[in-house]
Formats: sequence, C-alpha cells, structure tokens
Amino acid sequence: MSRKKKYNEKNGNSKNDNINDDKKALTKSIDNKTNSRDYIAIITELFISLPVANGMAVLTGLISVYISFGFSIIILILACIPIAILSGMYSVRLFPLFIFTAMLGISVSYPARDYYALTSGQIIEQVPVSMAPQYRDVSAYVFTNAIVRSEYIGEKIGMRRGASDDDYTITYAVPLVSPDWTKYEPVPAWAVSYEFVYRNESRKNPRLLFDIDFNAAVTAWGGDDFNDAIEDACEKYGLISSKNAPVLKLVYSLEEEIDDVVSLLKGFFIGFNVVWIIIFLIISWRISV
Repeated sequence: MSRKKKYNEKNGNSKNDNINDDKKALTKSIDNKTNSRDYIAIITELFISLPVANGMAVLTGLISVYISFGFSIIILILACIPIAILSGMYSVRLFPLFIFTAMLGISVSYPARDYYALTSGQIIEQVPVSMAPQYRDVSAYVFTNAIVRSEYIGEKIGMRRGASDDDYTITYAVPLVSPDWTKYEPVPAWAVSYEFVYRNESRKNPRLLFDIDFNAAVTAWGGDDFNDAIEDACEKYGLISSKNAPVLKLVYSLEEEIDDVVSLLKGFFIGFNVVWIIIFLIISWRISV
C-alpha cells in the first residue's frame, strides 16, 4: 500500500472521529436543554396544581357552610372529572391531581362547617338546661346547671367504612339534665360521644368519655347514629326525650373548641399540600428515569 493511500485513510478516520465527537457534543447540548425545559415544566405544573386543589377545597368548604355538605360533595365530584381529563391530557404528572383535590375538599368541609357555626352561629348563654328544647338552630350552649347522667347510657355499634370486620365504631348518648332531674321527666338535652374500637382491643368504660370538666356544649353533627343511641337509652331505661331536645358535644370552652377546629383546618391544608408535592416530585422523577 502506498504512503499516499495510507495517509488518506488515516486522515479520513480522523475526520470521522471529529464528526462523531461533534454529534455527541450536539446531542449532549440538546439533552441539557431538554432537561432544563423539563425542570421548568415541572415547576410550572406544580405551581398550577396547588392553587387548583386548594381553590377547590376552599370552594367546597364555602358551599358546605352556606348551602349543604351533600351539595358541596356533588360539586366537588363534578369538578374533579374535568380536572382528571384536562390534567391527563396536559401532563401525566398531573393526572393524580383530581384525587388530591377530592380528598382535600372532603376533609376541609366538616371543620369549615364547624368553624362557621361556632363563629357566626347562635350561641345561647347562661340558661338552665331544662330550657334547651325551646331554642332552635343553635350552634352552642353555655348552661348554668347542666350535669351528665351517664348511668343512663345508650349506644349504637356500627361498622367503620373501609375497615375490617374486627374494627367498629360505638356511638354513645347520655341525658344532659339539671341536678334535680328524675328519670320520669323528659330529657331536655343529650350529650353524645363515640369511640373507635380496633382489632384485638377491648372497649373502654363509656362513662369515662363523659367524665370531663365541661363549660359549654356545641351542636353535634352525627345523623342517624346519634339518634339510634338516644333511642337505645330510652328503650333500656324507660326514658322520654323532649321534643326538639338538642344533641350536643361537651367541650371545655367555646374558645378552645374554635382553636381546635382552626388547627384541624391548618393541618389538613399543610399536610395534604406536603403530601401532594412529594407525590408529584416522585412521579416526575420516575418519568424522567
């Protein structure tokens, strides 16, 4: 082989190596630009998703307060359908957003209703408990002479939603009466409470749930379980419930109860947002890997 031919081959190989190096550098540059664009997209989607979910949660809470809890859930479900569709079309990372929105919205609806009732509802103060049935649509009472008669306790055992067969909820109801009340007189008000019983756990003494130093009583939202517990007490001990007797939860003070509700609302918002950010970043990382 001639020297000229060898030189040409060597020179050609050198040029090919240079071309390949240039291609690799160009590909690396494009990858870097793509990655930077991905980071911008991730941050943008995160800042879009948080206001959407939190805004829907606030809207659900307001509907629950001013209209009804059931209607707020319907609106939330209807809103989550387009959120799921649009999020899935826009970005795979945002598809779980509708689940986060629904869970946050449902979680804040109950405490939002309680907060509104305690801060804007009617509060009856310094009245005897015997007059409780005379007041309607009351959010809280501060009685002058109320005591709990826990020896006349009624209960309702119900299964917890999504729990195993060994987990259940017990709802209790006891008369809230004046010191001179007798079982032959109508019960003017009822105090209620409940406990969760988990697998392999023994039941607590239910009277301990009502052995508290209470200074106020707030309207309890419990529905049929509270009514069933009241009926159980009446049937077992021959009691008569006054018409329009309020169903109440005993609290140490109204101020402390409001603080507890506010703390619960803050906890839901902070907790769910932190969880969503973590889930979103994990999904983003799995997609990019």
